[in-house]
Amino acid sequence: MSVNARDLLERLQSGPASEAQAPARPRRFVGTSMREVYAKVRAALGPDALILEQRSEGGRVEVLAALEAPEQDGGPARERVVARLRELGLGSALLSRLPARLRRAEDVLDVLAEAVPCAPPPEPLCGHFRLVGPPGAGKTTALIKLAASRVLRYGRFGTLLIATDRSRLAGCEQVASSAELLGVEYVECPEHAVPEVLARHRHMQLVLIDSAGVRGDIVPGALDGVDDLLVVPSMWQTAALRRLRRLFHDHPVRGLVLTHTDQAETLLECVNLLSEWGSPLWWTGQSGDLAVELEPAAAGAIVTGLTTPFDRSSLASIFAG
Repeated sequence: MSVNARDLLERLQSGPASEAQAPARPRRFVGTSMREVYAKVRAALGPDALILEQRSEGGRVEVLAALEAPEQDGGPARERVVARLRELGLGSALLSRLPARLRRAEDVLDVLAEAVPCAPPPEPLCGHFRLVGPPGAGKTTALIKLAASRVLRYGRFGTLLIATDRSRLAGCEQVASSAELLGVEYVECPEHAVPEVLARHRHMQLVLIDSAGVRGDIVPGALDGVDDLLVVPSMWQTAALRRLRRLFHDHPVRGLVLTHTDQAETLLECVNLLSEWGSPLWWTGQSGDLAVELEPAAAGAIVTGLTTPFDRSSLASIFAG
């Protein structure tokens, strides 16, 4: 058999090259509940499937899904894409960065990845840091996670936890009990006494300070020798996030900690806010489970860590026609 004939048989057996390389077409899944249909989608296309369209009527649920958004010649009209992205929470500053030609959702994600300033925190983390932010943002949880991470990697010596939140019942107890479990030093004091405590513990490599939640329009005053880390709750509504941004506009913030990312339906408004903030993102965090560590922010983290399945499906639907 000649080489050419063998090549021809192999091609016939494997099918046309164009078919092997063709992108998978969207598939329609039907069931009686959203849970049932999503299970079918996951079984057929895997966990990375994109939901392009869904509707429910008369006990019948129908979902259109694909492994990737189908491309169109030239892509959808740019005006329509920009209008939909504005509805999803992106502001004018981010929209102005979009390229003139938009063909895929990845074109948008690439812009978002470059727009969010990320600065992975130094390793090991050293210095004096106060966690500030609104009540319920996750300041105490973030502090405990940072302390636990330090102890697990470098041992318990050289770490000090300071609790200053005496404004709420049991405001300091969680930090105190965590310090005892971790075997690190602990001090409870009013915030104005922190400089004196730092002077007495100047040998400490890492000092983490828990603070009371910011209420009203009162921003905590700066502490000499202490860097502030602002804890931003990602599940907040847009208006509340923007109010927090305005409140800390002139406050020196070393880095941002974005929390509760697993509880937010969409993170695009947070991305929009982070792109305007100026202070870099240091960590992202999910639930209050202390066993789940904070994730150091990395350049381009938006593509994987700062978009929810809802965000990715929403972006895909824009380019699905």
